[in-house]
Amino acid sequence: MTTHQTSSLLVGLAAVVFLARVLGMLARRLNQPAVIGEVLAGIALGPTLFHGALSDALFPAGIRPLLAALAAVGVAAFMFLVGLGGTPR
Repeated sequence: MTTHQTSSLLVGLAAVVFLARVLGMLARRLNQPAVIGEVLAGIALGPTLFHGALSDALFPAGIRPLLAALAAVGVAAFMFLVGLGGTPR
């Protein structure tokens, strides 16, 4: 992995986390569960909105496999915590 890929990956992850938190807080202010805002953040950053223009700019093709691998690890960790009976924070 090159330095450019690493920095692009970290910027992309920061954008995902930041937008999910902001839209989650906005959803809570509107008396909705935070997950509604987080899902809207995923839609906004995904390839569905603006025909993927935002997604292509934020996540270049070189880092998408790395992002997918991190997403798979995140889902596995989440499912492990759910299996333990704890609530992830």
